[in-house]
Amino acid sequence: MSEQTAAGRIVIAGGSGFLGHSLAAHLTGKGWAVVVLSRNPSRGEGPWRHVRLRACALTHSAVSPSNREVAVQPPNFLTTDREDSCPKWVWSVPQTENLYEQPPRTDSGHRGGIAMTAVNREFFSKVRKTVVPRPIVRQETDVLGPSGSIRASAASIYGPNWYHDPFQDLIEVWDAGPALCFKDLLPRKNKYAREGLYLRLSLAYRTTANACVNIRTFSGNNITLPNSVEGAMYEDPYTRYFVTDDCTLNINSVFRDERLWLQRVDWEWVSSETIYEDELPYVAPYLERTPEQIEALYAVPEVTDQTVRAFLHEKIDADPVFAKRCLLLLAEEKWLHEDLVALYETLNHASE
Repeated sequence: MSEQTAAGRIVIAGGSGFLGHSLAAHLTGKGWAVVVLSRNPSRGEGPWRHVRLRACALTHSAVSPSNREVAVQPPNFLTTDREDSCPKWVWSVPQTENLYEQPPRTDSGHRGGIAMTAVNREFFSKVRKTVVPRPIVRQETDVLGPSGSIRASAASIYGPNWYHDPFQDLIEVWDAGPALCFKDLLPRKNKYAREGLYLRLSLAYRTTANACVNIRTFSGNNITLPNSVEGAMYEDPYTRYFVTDDCTLNINSVFRDERLWLQRVDWEWVSSETIYEDELPYVAPYLERTPEQIEALYAVPEVTDQTVRAFLHEKIDADPVFAKRCLLLLAEEKWLHEDLVALYETLNHASE
């Protein structure tokens, strides 16, 4: 915006738009002589003077194939009723391959945009294939028995800062240590879930006086092992609820200049049925089972009216949402006349 305070005249560039039209009307009301510069004088009509704003254009026909020069007419911004003749400028155009055959592309035909380099494609009759190692398909292993023990040196160890002591058969770890994978050495974790058994895992280890070792256990929890110079057993209490699929023990950190020695991992199948420590004097610590009881757990029941009825009773008692959906099936014609949104909320809010 330029202003001439002595003559009371003001020039607004782009005054035909929403803001410019409002500004022009406001200034005219204040007594200013307003001049509006616009490419479209027909827009934004009002009691002020319109001046057409004209820009230059690039003339492709003026390109000379011999010297690659382009003639450009400079802008004549302030014209009223006639177009003034102006001298021409000459711009040098660099040598560009396929200048006439493939003009530069733009992002939009309506808005112009930044010129893009033309894409030239070629045909290759032979290209190299990607060579990768063949995946090693390992057969899943299983370990039998009610309990067992695995040396730490038998695990697959990944990462730095560890050493195998062959004389004591111990894995010595320092700083941010490795990961020890026992997946192929332990029983499958959910093999006896139908019988109510879980895999209890314990770690035999020894540390220096101030090691403060932090590990990620088989249950996926991060804990700090108690320091033990003489050696200790750490039993993970959370394997009762979850065991990681990779059965990996991660050594997250050991204090500087301190050490951790891993000896073995003990495993045992344990029943989920619990007893309290003060009940041990008069309650048997072992669960007695018969082969008939175990076979009944894995037997495929015959589908009869009685088994279906028993299944539905058990499912309805355990799952309130399932019970509501059964009720919907029984009273389908009545419930479908109700509000479907309210019906959906009723079916998916078991607490109500």
